Amino acid sequence: MGCSNYMLDCDDNDVCTEDLCDSEKGCQYQQLSCDDDDFCTDDFCDGSIGCYSTPHSCNDYRACTRDSCDPLKGTCVNTLNDCNDFDACTEDSCDEETGNCVHSQILCNDDDLCTADTCDHTDGCTHKELACDDQNACTEDNCDPEIGCVHRWILCDDYNPCTDDRCDVEEGCMYSVHSCDDENACTEDVCREYVGCVHSTVD
Repeated sequence: MGCSNYMLDCDDNDVCTEDLCDSEKGCQYQQLSCDDDDFCTDDFCDGSIGCYSTPHSCNDYRACTRDSCDPLKGTCVNTLNDCNDFDACTEDSCDEETGNCVHSQILCNDDDLCTADTCDHTDGCTHKELACDDQNACTEDNCDPEIGCVHRWILCDDYNPCTDDRCDVEEGCMYSVHSCDDENACTEDVCREYVGCVHSTVD
């Protein structure tokens, strides 16, 4: 039956179809297109309400991502939460269970007892060499990475038996002439290098 003789009622009472009448074929029912031209929605037709759209779910069920839909492509974008606190002294991460940012203090210990380990909030860890100078001229100051500063007493022996060797904490090693006086007026007292005091009888 065509549509030319009288107006045929083609309404199928289905809001999800587009009802048309073809002069040759009669009533025709085409599925209604519910496309809203939004790549980020899922489009449906409900027999009772007609077309409706729901946002496309991009939930990846990870607490540490921000989930969104790219409106130009319709693809999901799951971006990691930015937990950067711009503090070079913290290690920044995200708690996968809560989604909260965690900022843990970094450990600057370089296991070298010859450095003072500190952290600068801009530059991060710094390892400044320790000053082991004990201001004592009688010690040799150095540093052992395992035990730290070491102060060894220096040896002031000049291997000369004709000098008295000592160390002054401010001046360091000092060598004064050794007295060979044996308080005997009958001897001539001298000091000979490599020998030491010699006491010769005066004729």
